[in-house]
Amino acid sequence: MILKNAFQHKVLNTTTRVTYLVAFLFASAFITSCDDDDDNAFPSVSGKWAGDKTVLVINVEGVPTPINETDEDFAGKVEFKENGIAVYTEDGDVINGTWLQNQDKLTLTIPSSDDIDMSGVYTIQEINGSKLKLYIEKKTTIEDPDTGLEFEATIKATLYFDKD
Repeated sequence: MILKNAFQHKVLNTTTRVTYLVAFLFASAFITSCDDDDDNAFPSVSGKWAGDKTVLVINVEGVPTPINETDEDFAGKVEFKENGIAVYTEDGDVINGTWLQNQDKLTLTIPSSDDIDMSGVYTIQEINGSKLKLYIEKKTTIEDPDTGLEFEATIKATLYFDKD
């Protein structure tokens, strides 16, 4: 009987230790998995960026061939301030707007200047310490500068920036 009780006691102690160990491992895993997910956060676009180039594809409704344009001399600069203000400058013109980022989506609200409406939801295709690449696709109305006629079109734009 003493041997039976000693054996049961040893089994109970081992079982208790294993139970505590398993409970500790589960608790550790739970606490680690509930850690702040900031490690997986998408990098912020905040800061100053200088334009490098733009690539535009304009599909005018009813016209089978799209218009393709690449501007290797894109001189626009944008500053995404921490307070949600976006300041765009090009050729001496300054336009103030707002920005909001949610992971790889960048929502810009910038008043239209002349013929360019930069407002919309951009996809951040690349961002690192020195490069920013934004893409937008949107339906809009464009005006032919020669005739003044308006056309419905889909614009696909890719904007390339370098850290300023």
